[in-house]
Amino acid sequence: MTLQSKPLGHGSFVQRSSQTHRPLLSSALRQATQAPHLRQLGSCPCPQQQVYRHRAVQSRAYQFKQGPDVPERGIAALTYLLPLLDALPYGRYVFMQFPFIARAMAPLAPVAYIYNSVPFLPFLLFIGVYSFIVNNQSMGRFIRYNAM
Repeated sequence: MTLQSKPLGHGSFVQRSSQTHRPLLSSALRQATQAPHLRQLGSCPCPQQQVYRHRAVQSRAYQFKQGPDVPERGIAALTYLLPLLDALPYGRYVFMQFPFIARAMAPLAPVAYIYNSVPFLPFLLFIGVYSFIVNNQSMGRFIRYNAM
């Protein structure tokens, strides 16, 4: 096994092993990560322990957070109606093969008819959703995210 010095940029070098291709730890850093008094204080510079500590704090923070209210969820779900209405005409062959899907989409038929019969209505609705929902900072993040 041979050691090679490779430049990292701006005059710094790291010794690399030709077999493992990982940087070698200096003896001081290796001793610092193995020192028992540092592990007890919780200030170990070991990145793995810092990641675990960060995940524990993150999970405790999300444990008490409540989700969006029911009206916000309803408005966010309505924003997905526009792409569905755009795709319904292309599902004609699927509806012929599977009639139960056509029956499930039957309540949307009058809305889809109006949506697809008025010229430029899909484009105007898209511009309206983007202008009045996505760019409206007073609306909740959940609604704005789902409207995008």
